Amino acid sequence: MINIIILCYLYVTIIIITMIYKYHQLRMYTLSSNKLYNYMVSVCCAGVLSRIVCIMKNIRLIELLDLGTGANPYLTAACGLAFAESAAVSFESQGHIRSVELKVEGDFNEIFELTMPEVTDQMKQCYAEAERATEDGAYGVAIMLILNLTDYTVIEKSRRGTAFDYWLGNKDDYDAFNNRARLEVSGIRQGSDSAINTRSKTKIERLNKRVSSLPAFIIIVEFSKPKSNIRKL
Repeated sequence: MINIIILCYLYVTIIIITMIYKYHQLRMYTLSSNKLYNYMVSVCCAGVLSRIVCIMKNIRLIELLDLGTGANPYLTAACGLAFAESAAVSFESQGHIRSVELKVEGDFNEIFELTMPEVTDQMKQCYAEAERATEDGAYGVAIMLILNLTDYTVIEKSRRGTAFDYWLGNKDDYDAFNNRARLEVSGIRQGSDSAINTRSKTKIERLNKRVSSLPAFIIIVEFSKPKSNIRKL
């Protein structure tokens, strides 16, 4: 009994330390104190409960708010938070609030518990263009999946006409061009498995037309189920 109490105490302590760290990270990059407060409330409410769910289900946790810590070598905190908010709005439009179980299929098979910011009316108005919000939200989810499933991380936005969205680099040496890979992402707000597979096939065919020896990842994110199909070339 004493051991259980000690473990609970340590767990709560870790959560508090994590919250303090995220507070200072967000404080550095967030201009609005109200926005910062909303994010911290999201961390408190969704984060703790989701960690408990992950322990019970024996699955891993992805926190979209981590996109806004400035830790990624490419993403600015503002860009990362915009991706997180876009994903939250897209999930919320399909009835998923605060957290959701995300199923990964294709060349990777795993289930994640995914947490997100609380959606406000202001966010709904800001990301009212559904197509753009879906695509940016898919970027956010895809970037976190790459971080959690591979040795890569996003390092640079690709230029128009390259047939993919981002350059990936090795987490330990992302400046070395020889270790680079390509990432193509697409979002579907609501679609069938057939629609997901068709979208993935189209992306693969387009990438295969480009002669390159560099590996590539195609990630399709569907927000209603929700699920993600990942293919590696």
